[in-house]
Amino acid sequence: MKKVLLVIVFVLGLWKDCGAQNKKIDSLLTVLKTAKEDTLKINILNKLAWEIREELPDSAKSYCNQSFVLIKKLTSNTNDRYIKEWLELATTDVNNNLGVLNNVVYQNHKAAMEYHLKNVAIRERLLHSPYPYIVWRSKRGLGDSYKNVGAAYMGDDEKTMEY
Repeated sequence: MKKVLLVIVFVLGLWKDCGAQNKKIDSLLTVLKTAKEDTLKINILNKLAWEIREELPDSAKSYCNQSFVLIKKLTSNTNDRYIKEWLELATTDVNNNLGVLNNVVYQNHKAAMEYHLKNVAIRERLLHSPYPYIVWRSKRGLGDSYKNVGAAYMGDDEKTMEY
């Protein structure tokens, strides 16, 4: 009897998590429809790509590509250093999504490494920013970038340990 009850609770817990996940995705899609072409839209596209990466990898990749297009557009329309550096951080979020997607879903470890190594380079460069928030985000993300490079090198113990 306890085993049956435990199974029922487990299944209901999974069902509840799936519903919460769908609500989050639905909310992001709803907000995306009316989002202006600004940094908020980039964040929405990135979060949406992350949420659907395993179930709908091709759609996740499409959202990442839309983010890249918008980042390039916004970068070319400003001379403000803070905005350009913030957009570089947004680029690292997109690169992370594509790196994880390539590593975990598509099993394309070489492409995953390229995205994660780009993140390492961007974040190391941004450590010298005059803006504390940019430096903080770069420091915070640098460890994740190294971890992700190491994960993409799995199978090559020497390279994995290097990162």
